[in-house]
Amino acid sequence: MKVLYVKTLWGVTEEMGNCPSGYGKLFARIAADGFNALETPVWMIADKAAFSAALKAAGLGYVCMVNTCTPDPSGPPGRTFERPSQKLSDHLASFEAQVKEACAMSPLLINAHSGFDGWSLADATAFFTRALEVERACGVTIAHETHRGRVLYQPWITRDLCRAFPDLKLTADLSHFCVVAERVFHDTDEDWAAVMKEVARATVHIHARVGYAEGPQVPDPRAPEYEPALLRHEAWWDQILAAQAAAGRQVITLEPEHGTDGYQQRLPYTVRVPRAPPPPPHTHTHSPPSRTHPPRPHTHLPHPPGRGDGVDLGHQLVDPAPPGGTPKGGAVGVKGVKLPVCLRTVHCFFSSQRKGARP
Repeated sequence: MKVLYVKTLWGVTEEMGNCPSGYGKLFARIAADGFNALETPVWMIADKAAFSAALKAAGLGYVCMVNTCTPDPSGPPGRTFERPSQKLSDHLASFEAQVKEACAMSPLLINAHSGFDGWSLADATAFFTRALEVERACGVTIAHETHRGRVLYQPWITRDLCRAFPDLKLTADLSHFCVVAERVFHDTDEDWAAVMKEVARATVHIHARVGYAEGPQVPDPRAPEYEPALLRHEAWWDQILAAQAAAGRQVITLEPEHGTDGYQQRLPYTVRVPRAPPPPPHTHTHSPPSRTHPPRPHTHLPHPPGRGDGVDLGHQLVDPAPPGGTPKGGAVGVKGVKLPVCLRTVHCFFSSQRKGARP
């Protein structure tokens, strides 16, 4: 079984997010770093024709993300389905419209952030019943991500829905399960084996991020204090790959992921937060026109003594080697599936970020 490595555009700071203006240069760099495809939401692509042309020129595939009922402040007017909602009908309308838009770009597969975590089992069942019909009609594989805030936000509902829908396909981001359940699951968890059996059977796309009991992302997967969590995640990824290889799958996609956007921890007092301008004075309608209430003074918290400006960890985690050496070990994987050492360091993500010094 062949593993295709996918680069996310999430957190690519030089190009200002997921809608870079210079697709050609960016995609050539991603291809040179050894990736086979890239992933970004279809609704964030400003110029789809230029995006597709640059993909073709770089020899990259496209994993298309859809996000049901996720607002798009920069998108075109009239996309009224892209609003926060808990309604099943709104999420289905959003899903179908975005899948139609995605299929026009001939993606390798579609990764969907699907539904709402507060739904009843009946609503979740209704959503995936229709989602599978849409998948069969469009002819493109749709994988639904295990993600907080969505239907598949925790392991047990994911297990049950996989059993109820044998054709349901997953994007496995198991880091979310760790923070939701506040533990890195081990073989001693009696029900975890049953969860992983269903996840491994259904997964067609892997988001290889390392979570831990108190968050969806360890601060640095190379740090020795997070090695137990890293090893558990590697074992889960191996289990998925082994199950898919045994089932006869020829190709699977894997995306090393270590994100910004609040996921990456930073030293307190080191993040430069733009100050909002003070609000205008407010005049009470029941008061005389001359009486106004000035804005309250802004209180600045000083830096702790000796801290200075600190270090922005989100911009420093750029080198695949741990401090003072090179990554440990060789290839990891299962029989018939060769995985490079980059899975131990998640260096595929860092190699496409801004170059800099080791932390």
